[in-house]
Amino acid sequence: MPKMRTKQGENVYRTARNAGVLFTHELKNQEGAAELLEIERTRLARIELGQIQPRPEEVLRMADKYNTPELLNYYCRSCPIGKDLPFIEALPFEKVALKALAALHRADETKSMIINMGDLDIGCANKKDLLKILNRLKSIEKVTLEFELFIRKNLKGCE
Repeated sequence: MPKMRTKQGENVYRTARNAGVLFTHELKNQEGAAELLEIERTRLARIELGQIQPRPEEVLRMADKYNTPELLNYYCRSCPIGKDLPFIEALPFEKVALKALAALHRADETKSMIINMGDLDIGCANKKDLLKILNRLKSIEKVTLEFELFIRKNLKGCE
């Protein structure tokens, strides 16, 4: 897997820890974060420097303790199994809502395209329309995942 350094001494995991300080003051230094994550401080330092990859269970704990569920998507996209997952990012509600409305606006036309496909012999001649339907469905999938991420990030701890 590639090293994930974004700039000297900082990568996505360190950026996430720094953002998590808003929720948990123990994250302001590696010692406190390592204790919360139940790993050695030197291991956390090497992860944050991009020298080693975190283990899946470490990323799960980071996502939880740092309140950055987007780390799960980031981590999974860096492995062969998850490389084709859609890239999602934590967005403010206004952006997620606008993306959802835009995707759903095209839903009726997409539904009609799917219904009309039922009357045809599906084959190479329909490839262009099938790919158009697929891309529209993928945009709905992506905005659904972004909406879910927004809820997980912003409603953590709500009953």
